[in-house]
Amino acid sequence: HLREINIYESGPLYAKFAAAGKYKQENKSELISLMDSWIIKLRSEAVIKCDIGKLNFLKKILKAKSILCSTNVNPGLLLEEMFISQYA
Repeated sequence: HLREINIYESGPLYAKFAAAGKYKQENKSELISLMDSWIIKLRSEAVIKCDIGKLNFLKKILKAKSILCSTNVNPGLLLEEMFISQYA
């Protein structure tokens, strides 16, 4: 998961969208697993460095995971929306 997480954290937007595009309803459990790993990584970094930006992004991931687990949302589009909101 670390390679994909690195793309999501520091890759260009087109690479993030390309990676997010592989997630569909059929494999959303894979995305949930990736999000769990990402949450652990970000939480550790945010706490150690007291990084407010990472804490705010962690909140977005937690919210997206909650939506993903409780609805039939398109997982790839949910990730894309999360990336776009970073620039707003």
